[in-house]
Amino acid sequence: MRQIALINGDIAIGTDGGMLMYSGAPRIKQDLTLALSEEYGTDRFHPTWGSVLTQYLGQLLSPEMQQLVRAEVNRVLQNYLIIQQNDVIRDTTVDIQGRFDTSDVVQAVGKITVIQVLDAIYLSATLTTLARQTVTISQQVSA
Repeated sequence: MRQIALINGDIAIGTDGGMLMYSGAPRIKQDLTLALSEEYGTDRFHPTWGSVLTQYLGQLLSPEMQQLVRAEVNRVLQNYLIIQQNDVIRDTTVDIQGRFDTSDVVQAVGKITVIQVLDAIYLSATLTTLARQTVTISQQVSA
């Protein structure tokens, strides 16, 4: 599945002067970076999109806080997988040629790492696509 590439919130322009498009791992990275950056519940068309990661900024570093952040990252990733699965099912149900290929669909969520340094949270998550590609999402959450 192809989608418009965004760089620093702006539509990216390719060398041909047209819009740059992402698919596969770059599309998954862009989708999840946006999902982790957007405040949970602010999209009226997708009320479960986004995260509550900013609520953890400034919290005392503890194993419990790190586990809460990991759980929130996992919730966002699982939400993304459900959305993908629903799209694939919808495509096959209405007999549309699938929009996804194996590099576009996340198969599994791997390790989620959380590091807190002063007032910033650094996180990364490793995913595997159906094409067996590894996709690593890295995100900094700060005020």
